[in-house]
Amino acid sequence: MSYATAALATYANMLGTLDTLVARAEGHAKGLAEGRTAGAAEGHAAARTEHAKALRAIEEAFATEFARWMSTRDEAMRFAERELAGIAISIAESIVREHVAADPTVVAREAQAAVALFARATRVTIEVAPEDAPIVAEAMPDLSSALPDGAVVSITARAGIARGGCVIRSNEGGVDARFETQFRRMREGILGADAVRAEAAAQREAEAAPRDAAA
Repeated sequence: MSYATAALATYANMLGTLDTLVARAEGHAKGLAEGRTAGAAEGHAAARTEHAKALRAIEEAFATEFARWMSTRDEAMRFAERELAGIAISIAESIVREHVAADPTVVAREAQAAVALFARATRVTIEVAPEDAPIVAEAMPDLSSALPDGAVVSITARAGIARGGCVIRSNEGGVDARFETQFRRMREGILGADAVRAEAAAQREAEAAPRDAAA
């Protein structure tokens, strides 16, 4: 083999080796690029997953807080409604008392309406405030006319009854037509029986305090 031939062969081998190295380098670079792309995609996917989790946590926290706020608001509104209703009842009670004071004959009309509920009764007792007993006695003819002939009607003065109201007892049943009872039932319907009892107990304690201090 001549020197030229050997040199060409050596050069060819060098080119082959160079091509191999270049191919390897290109493959390595491609692999790195693909790895970076895959890593970036995985990183983006992980970031999106974490972001979605964070959003869900925020949404859940907001929903919980909103539900709590709605519950608190609704309870506050119910409390305000009960308070306003209680105030309205107190105002109505004051108006009724003023009306009774201005027109004492109210008790006669109340008694007549209450007695009319027991139109078949033969024995009726009307309990009223001591101050109202004479007024009801004057209205006896009208009261008796609502009952069967021969029915016995009696009037009892009772200190525990406020003016204007009455309690009817008969052999057919009875009814508590006192204004204080009607307003108490209204309060119980709005505030609840326990709240009304607690309010009444507190009022009794407040009324008793000055007497205890004076003693």
